[in-house]
Amino acid sequence: MSKGRPHEDTPDGNTLRPRQTLLLGPLVLFLSIHLTFYLSAWQTDHMRPMFPIGSIQTRKTLDYYQVPNGAKSYFEGGSIVGQRREFPVLPNVYHPAFTVVVGGVLKTWDEQTGFFIYSLFKLAASLALAAIIFRLHPDAPHRVLAAFVYFCFFSEAVEIGSGQYHFLLNAAVFLMLMIPLEPASQRGESLRTLGYFGSLLIKPIGALWLLPLWMNRRYRAAIFGFGLFAIVTALFWLDKEAGGDYYVANLAKRTSDLKLVEEPTYTFNWLLSYFHVSPDGLRMAKYAAGLGLFVYTALVGPTLFIGMFLWTAYYLLFYIWVFEYHYTSLVPFYVLGVMTRPEFQRPLVRAAIVWSCLPSPYLLLQSSGMFASPQSAELNPHGLLIVVGWKVVPLLIVVGSVIRDSIREKRTSAAGASNTSSSKSAIKKATSAQS
Repeated sequence: MSKGRPHEDTPDGNTLRPRQTLLLGPLVLFLSIHLTFYLSAWQTDHMRPMFPIGSIQTRKTLDYYQVPNGAKSYFEGGSIVGQRREFPVLPNVYHPAFTVVVGGVLKTWDEQTGFFIYSLFKLAASLALAAIIFRLHPDAPHRVLAAFVYFCFFSEAVEIGSGQYHFLLNAAVFLMLMIPLEPASQRGESLRTLGYFGSLLIKPIGALWLLPLWMNRRYRAAIFGFGLFAIVTALFWLDKEAGGDYYVANLAKRTSDLKLVEEPTYTFNWLLSYFHVSPDGLRMAKYAAGLGLFVYTALVGPTLFIGMFLWTAYYLLFYIWVFEYHYTSLVPFYVLGVMTRPEFQRPLVRAAIVWSCLPSPYLLLQSSGMFASPQSAELNPHGLLIVVGWKVVPLLIVVGSVIRDSIREKRTSAAGASNTSSSKSAIKKATSAQS
């Protein structure tokens, strides 16, 4: 019997494992911090000063209301882009099918009530998902760190406070990643396909995961998941009278646009622009990184987990419309990675992951006045460099380490295969000589 902390018995006679007991204390603290994100969204607004102006809008339902407003307009015979109101309303940019399904439910309530109900649903679903994740990995290493990432990723305060739908994307990614590749099962692959299809409807970032799925022989998810997405998109695109073609047009415009938006975006390209890299240079960096990652995926053949992570990182680093809440896309990879993947368990990578969870020094920089813009209370470009770099630099550290480790693993596997082949050849020759 191994030595160490003794097992503890519960009142019902069951035994708590040491790691489960160890997790309980930090879990209460992390969950308490997580609940403050919702408290801020519902009542106190105490999280808003911690992020740049506009990250959490004064009218917090502005982003949330795109979907129910678009669905309401569509079901009343208007455009799925949404109907104008007596107050500013953002045009709906979400997939028409997602708008009809999710918005069809949310349009039942008025704007404020729907925002609260949707936030309450996210909280309940988030807790249920956490219970599933940690129940599936009872003896995994770094469970405390995984719980910290899950509940204390401070960018989630922006996602929650703005009523974004990014949590649904993360839930789909968790579903795709938690299903083991081997042994493959019909039920597991069907769930992975469903998760992939759902992720595409929520955010088209999933198109970047098509290559890793194919390279890892997840053909059902790649063909049926993406194929069904393409069919549903085409059906709505044909309904131009209801504005069903807006999604494809908007997607094409945003993916081809390299002009930096007026407000700072949390991308590597924004950092390059700070150092006066020309638009042509930004375009070259984007396409060179994409081509390099494509070649890497094709030649090295990383696992599905690593492949999806790297293409997600590429999206965050080079897509010009990335804001702070988009970085919550990393949560599924970091939570599962520190528990199950050796590439994410290195001390440097774990330190970078913790760094990415922490709030940026925006409030400190803004209140000190050292980096304030003369025209407003917002940060000047030097202050913004620190805030944007706070999200980009730790991601670059993780990406660099993961790529290095996967290349080393590929070389080790190739060398092992070569040695095995040489040994078999030597044994065969020896056997022939004895004969």
